[in-house]
Amino acid sequence: MKEDELYKFFSISGVDNEFIKYAVNFYKRRGKGHAVDFYRGEKKNFRRIHISYEVLRGYVKALDDVSAVNKIIEIWERYPFIDRRIRGDFHTHTEFSDSMDDTEAIIRKASALGYSWIALTDHAFNPGNPSYTMSAEKYLRRTEIAEKIAGETGIKVYHSIEANIMEDGTLDIPDIIREKIPFALASLHKLYNHPDETLLKRIDKAMADEKVLAFTHPFFALDIRKYGSCIGEIIDIVEGHGRAVELNMFPFYFRGNELIADEIKDRDVKVSFSTDEHCVNGMNRMRFADYFIEKLNPLNILNFSESPVEDFFKKQKNILKLIG
Repeated sequence: MKEDELYKFFSISGVDNEFIKYAVNFYKRRGKGHAVDFYRGEKKNFRRIHISYEVLRGYVKALDDVSAVNKIIEIWERYPFIDRRIRGDFHTHTEFSDSMDDTEAIIRKASALGYSWIALTDHAFNPGNPSYTMSAEKYLRRTEIAEKIAGETGIKVYHSIEANIMEDGTLDIPDIIREKIPFALASLHKLYNHPDETLLKRIDKAMADEKVLAFTHPFFALDIRKYGSCIGEIIDIVEGHGRAVELNMFPFYFRGNELIADEIKDRDVKVSFSTDEHCVNGMNRMRFADYFIEKLNPLNILNFSESPVEDFFKKQKNILKLIG
């Protein structure tokens, strides 16, 4: 891959030019198989203040498919602005989990983007780094900080969480936090070597949780080469429980997003567009949403609502009343 293409691709991450220059020089010299060396070696702290290892690894892994990377760059340049109909971002992280930026910066960025609302969704538990786990104390502190900035900017903040789908299909949300959050994102971060049938049962049980708004980045743990053909069954589960599916704007989920969009375009499945922000400028990746919006029913896009969480769960209650 040419140097200018590497620069363009890494710039989508939202990190600064100094980091990108260092990364490009490293990969030109050592190759893309050395993500661990890049992250843990010389200037380790320099990298940690820019990007988490999981995010870095995702970008590096994406380099395996040069044609896909070139397509991503082309789409990034095709849509230079975020669609004005998008009123907020459902999936962001703060200093209380693994973001490189803090709560204040994220809310002010959301305000600068013209959003009406922003959801803060730190990890309930991060198996890669338990110090990133969201405790009740952290949740209350984050809420306190966020409400202060929300008052200054006029933006609505949803104080939420990204929960892991555990081995038995339950979500790892502490009860004391569960009673406070307006919704949860449900993420499959680990497969536990389960057969496909058991895996689908885990997802089904998670989607039955009344707090869940969306199933996020389905292809984080699911290898698209193996599970891409199962997307219809996964969407059946999501739709059956009346949940939304996330289209995650990290570029390394792009192929998975295309599969999801193709599956749901003619179905009544709600969609949440999210940047999964781990550094504040990563929120600019919402530009990618335009590529998928063209394929979808706008009535199913939750981000177009000024009060998406309230609207979503109100509809859920109405459906349950009809069923009952």
